[in-house]
Amino acid sequence: MNILSIIISSAVGFVIGWFTNYLAIMMLFRPYNPIIIPVLNIEIQGLIPKRRGDIAGSLGEIVERELISINDIINNLVGDADREKILSSVEDRLDLIIKKKIPSYIPSMFKGMIADYVKKAVMEEVTDFIENDSGRVIEQLTERVNIKKIVEDKINGFELSKVEELALYAAGKELRGIEIIGGILGLVIGLVEGILVQVI
Repeated sequence: MNILSIIISSAVGFVIGWFTNYLAIMMLFRPYNPIIIPVLNIEIQGLIPKRRGDIAGSLGEIVERELISINDIINNLVGDADREKILSSVEDRLDLIIKKKIPSYIPSMFKGMIADYVKKAVMEEVTDFIENDSGRVIEQLTERVNIKKIVEDKINGFELSKVEELALYAAGKELRGIEIIGGILGLVIGLVEGILVQVI
């Protein structure tokens, strides 16, 4: 049995297996722009650049439907504690404005009465709005803010090199793992083939 022949067959199998997977991964991104082979009239372009619009739309839909919606954002931003803070801030601001705006010639007793009346009226309106009308504002905001479109536009706005960089950053280890697995499978196939050639 020729050991050198088996080693060469295994090495060739490893290189072919590794290179095939490496090439397949590269072709996910490259070439960025379509290349047309003149005689065959075949267009070659990386899968992700070619289908970037579809991918962006799908990702936007997944983010909006499965991960986060405008309602989630609003509910997290405006909780009960936040409402109390808003009311407290409005009340403090009203105190400052009233003190500045009421003329100095008005007696202090009347100033206090006017301030209390104005503050009470405004705070009632603000509280009523937060409890009853803020839902309508949130509804309008929900209609105006489209998470799906924001994600879609963001991805479509990226340079293709940036998309590749993000994908490699997110799944670089896994993609390198695929390359190595391809090499190992190629090595095993080359080894088996080399042994079979020697035996037969």
